[in-house]
Amino acid sequence: MDQGDFSLAPNLLPFLTPDEADCTLNIHYGDLPSLENWQPVYQTTNFWELYKKSTGWMVYMNSGQIPTPYRSLIVNQDLGSGDLYTTSAHKQIEYPLLPFRYPIPEILSIMMLARGRGVLLHAAAAKDGDEGIIFAGHSGAGKSTTARIWRDQPGITLLSDDRVILHKQDGVYWIHGTPWHGDANIVSPEATPLTKILILEHGDGNTATRLDPLEATTAILTRSFPPVWDVDGMRFTLDFIAEMVRVVPVYQFGFTPDNSMIDYVKKLQL
Repeated sequence: MDQGDFSLAPNLLPFLTPDEADCTLNIHYGDLPSLENWQPVYQTTNFWELYKKSTGWMVYMNSGQIPTPYRSLIVNQDLGSGDLYTTSAHKQIEYPLLPFRYPIPEILSIMMLARGRGVLLHAAAAKDGDEGIIFAGHSGAGKSTTARIWRDQPGITLLSDDRVILHKQDGVYWIHGTPWHGDANIVSPEATPLTKILILEHGDGNTATRLDPLEATTAILTRSFPPVWDVDGMRFTLDFIAEMVRVVPVYQFGFTPDNSMIDYVKKLQL
């Protein structure tokens, strides 16, 4: 493959790093590998499929714009190396070749996080001085709207408007920005310690109700991207969330979509 045929989407560029890679991928341009001897374990609605065998995992990626799968990822069982394949059909939907387009990086991240590293959450996040605030919500809950409101405030850094990673290090829970943005197109490679989580819901005013650990675990799990195909990964994910909500306050948060929510959240007692 010519170097000129390879490119990265703009949202990925801020995340380039000279650090040693956790997973090394070889990129191929040509036919996809056969599914023979691979066992199907997960399928989304006509978008991507996950297969497994003793040596590792395979993702098959589909598109409504072309009739057959056009991209495939094979990774070893330990997720340390693999191969990414793209067919000539990609020229019907993208040029130059963007091998790390959604959902390949996200699927690989979910699998790697479930190996004792953390959780990918459907949420916006803001860094306010020493505080890290998560605004978690399903699609349409107001994550991007919330991010736009907070974006222009002095001293505020937005980490994402749609997806963040939660990670624990030395007893501290951290929020990490990701390349996967929502309607506000906000991405950042920065990280900040997590101090509170707000579960977004539409309301007539700004109100917050502290959730007990069981309620909080359920609310966060249903707004996360758990590896439902991986028993051990699911066990880790559940344990991670259950432990986190015992030390990090979680609130059900009804909000007014204007600047009044900022003062309300800032004054919210931990």
